[in-house]
Amino acid sequence: MTILIVDDNKQNIYLLQVLLQGSGYKVVAAANGAEALVQARQDLPDLIISDILMPVMDGFSLCREWKKDERLRLIPFIFYTATYTDERDREFALSLGAQLFIIKPEEPDVFVRKIREVIQLAQRPSGAPLSIPVETLPQEESSYLKQYNEVLIHKLETKLEQLDKTNHELAFKAMLLEISTEASIDGILAVDSDGRVILTNKRFNELWKMPDHLLEERDDSKIMECALKQLKDPQEFSRKVAYLYDHKDEKSRDEIEFSDGRCFDRYSAPLRGADGKYYGRIWYFRDITVRKEVEDLRRIDKLKKNFISNMSHELRTPLNAVIGFSEVLYDQKFGVLNETQKDYLNDILESSKFLLSLINDILDLSKIEVGKAELACSEFSLKELLEHGLLFVREKALKHNIELYSEIDDGVGSVTADERKVKQIVFNLLSNAVKFTPDGGKVGIKARINGSDAEVTVWDTGIGISKEDQAKLFRPFMQLEVSLDKKYEGTGLGLSLAKEIVELHKGKIWVESEGSGKGSRFTFSLPIGAV
Repeated sequence: MTILIVDDNKQNIYLLQVLLQGSGYKVVAAANGAEALVQARQDLPDLIISDILMPVMDGFSLCREWKKDERLRLIPFIFYTATYTDERDREFALSLGAQLFIIKPEEPDVFVRKIREVIQLAQRPSGAPLSIPVETLPQEESSYLKQYNEVLIHKLETKLEQLDKTNHELAFKAMLLEISTEASIDGILAVDSDGRVILTNKRFNELWKMPDHLLEERDDSKIMECALKQLKDPQEFSRKVAYLYDHKDEKSRDEIEFSDGRCFDRYSAPLRGADGKYYGRIWYFRDITVRKEVEDLRRIDKLKKNFISNMSHELRTPLNAVIGFSEVLYDQKFGVLNETQKDYLNDILESSKFLLSLINDILDLSKIEVGKAELACSEFSLKELLEHGLLFVREKALKHNIELYSEIDDGVGSVTADERKVKQIVFNLLSNAVKFTPDGGKVGIKARINGSDAEVTVWDTGIGISKEDQAKLFRPFMQLEVSLDKKYEGTGLGLSLAKEIVELHKGKIWVESEGSGKGSRFTFSLPIGAV
């Protein structure tokens, strides 16, 4: 049995050929209605399957002519379409004498079953050609043309509505694309397949400092010339651009340096349509100068910290020897010293101990900053540690007639943390409070449980801290005023180290002060459980 397929789409013909030949049918094909009529009249098929929308002669006209031909009219006619899918289309198709109206796509097994049913229905006694009684006779020409025009007009109106909707959507997408392009932080340049500039955004013009007249003229050579004048290595830039134009499928990402010190991230990709056709290339440029400067500063800062850490290790060994021998001499184990000698030795000891303390703080801070510090957590009594802290500063407080106060809630008990480091925080805050509180002042410590954290506050009635200084107080080597540096000795690392230790415990530290001369309150919180 031979089936004639009529479709202007070769892929559709191929798919039907594979399906029907696999079911045992012989398949022939035509690209439009006119070809189908010529072919069918030369060699009668047993069945025709036709698309509707085709050049030269469409499916409706083919069916009309088919049913008017005495030799062809009894051969079953099936419409198979993806364009004419309305009920009105189906009714018109059947009124022309078609046996079936199938909408694409149809499941292969269902499609083949329908074909077989039509063939079985049209089967005549053995030896007779396939035919099917046509109950609906071909219409009068005027009636046919009227219905045909109604179907086409309806289809045209539907297509116009869809086209209008599509145009509206395209216009909206174009507007969104324009807005996003202009709002982009990247400079964007697009060129066509011949390398001609077709689009630039405002950011591109700003980054490359392009004169307006160049962009208006779209003179590619002058735009390139203007760009090359600004670059540190224009030859490499030109080489890379030429390479990407020659290798259309390649994407690229690199950095370009300018003569004025700026640095851009450059990304390029081909512009290809859904059909795979090459339409040009797009370039994105992002100013990463600040990011590169920050990266350089971080690298330098890391080198500095490593240098300081290494030097501190080297200095601590001889410094311990100086302190040890000075203490032996001060104890007069090798002979009696006069008062002047003892004063000099005491100065050496105090200065050496201060320097050792500074070195130890630098080492602790550098370990934390480079991520090498580890917490030796254990369970201990926070209340006892705070009370011991008050004893630590008691002697110095008495010398200056400073009153000490303790207000530790009963709920403050054991915590799990690095005891030595917590002690370092507490002793540092208490030492600062006593040091910066005038004679006759007050210093106190408060502690309470706040949710899952232990909260400790060290307060004083000392010199206070201005709002401006509070923001920079926890920076390394930061001391309040030059005038204070001479009056109040210190390394400027204590608070910075305290902050790093607290944060290492996943806690927080902050300062409160109403200003100069109004005292201050330093508070830190630590999780009660294991960090």
